Amino acid sequence: MKRRGLFYSKKGISPLIATVLLIAFAVALGAVVMNWGKNYVQTTAIDAQKSGQAKQKCTNTNMEFVQVSGIPKVCIYNPLNTTEVEFTLKNKAPHEILDIEITILGDEDQYEKLLKSELNMTTKFPISDTYKNGALAPNKILVAKVNFTSIGKFEKVIFTPYISVDGKRDPEACSDNAKEVDADEIYQCNS
Repeated sequence: MKRRGLFYSKKGISPLIATVLLIAFAVALGAVVMNWGKNYVQTTAIDAQKSGQAKQKCTNTNMEFVQVSGIPKVCIYNPLNTTEVEFTLKNKAPHEILDIEITILGDEDQYEKLLKSELNMTTKFPISDTYKNGALAPNKILVAKVNFTSIGKFEKVIFTPYISVDGKRDPEACSDNAKEVDADEIYQCNS
């Protein structure tokens, strides 16, 4: 008695059906790869566009120190064991500066903080007037004093503006437009 069943048959899939299955598999795999590639290219293009917008807006971002007799209004109290820096900055950009990061470098340590979140900062004008609607408006002046822990002998202070790009909630740093002042350009504040 001969047994006939699915597993006892010695016949395989016909070559025509095998070819059709291979072509269908290749088309399905190609569609998956093309869809992934399309999403990757779109995401990369959007990221490049946003990066370009940020660079263009950063190029237009300009802040400068208010100067008296050609000397920037940046001074320090007790330069050997610095604990306080006073400065006057003006937003010369055609748009708002959302925040300013201050980096103070010393020979022993460094201090880094965003000014709006700085708890030890005092301003000549109320912070609500200086940062209207949460930003330093065009042509507005920020006069402030920042207290910080000892960093040793003062070397340099760097001010980096942060701006909003394309309505994003988190501001972008414009590091290329940072303002630096070396120790020899800063005078000692009058007490």
